[in-house]
Amino acid sequence: MILKMLSFSLKILAERNRTGIINRHWKKEVKKLKIMFVCTGNNCRSPMAEGLLKKKLEEKQIKNIKVYSCGVFAETGDYASYEAIEALKRYQIDISRHRATNIKDAFIEEMDLILCATSSHNCLAKRKHWKPLRSLKKEKYIR
Repeated sequence: MILKMLSFSLKILAERNRTGIINRHWKKEVKKLKIMFVCTGNNCRSPMAEGLLKKKLEEKQIKNIKVYSCGVFAETGDYASYEAIEALKRYQIDISRHRATNIKDAFIEEMDLILCATSSHNCLAKRKHWKPLRSLKKEKYIR
């Protein structure tokens, strides 16, 4: 699931690169791209996807993309799960400082790309938890 979310985000970034949105002169020409991963509790899947994408962007020296995560039923302030922290240690990624954020507290309207772990998260994000998400412009990706 996490690898699917990560590969999808990289696919979208590659698509934007081909269309000229991301380029070598991006620092001066384009604002920072903001990506949000959404799952249930924001203590396993979305923090792992956030950590993996941040590492991939760091490896490729891309600094104009900010990555965030939140959960539709998250308790704001909760820690990442022990299992998630341990799983990412194998890849030299530390998410031990991660704190969960509920979707209501996530400033999701500022995101350029929103990636939901499942279709039910997508529905909850659009219908139940965050009213302005329904009115986002069509150019914003919500998957």
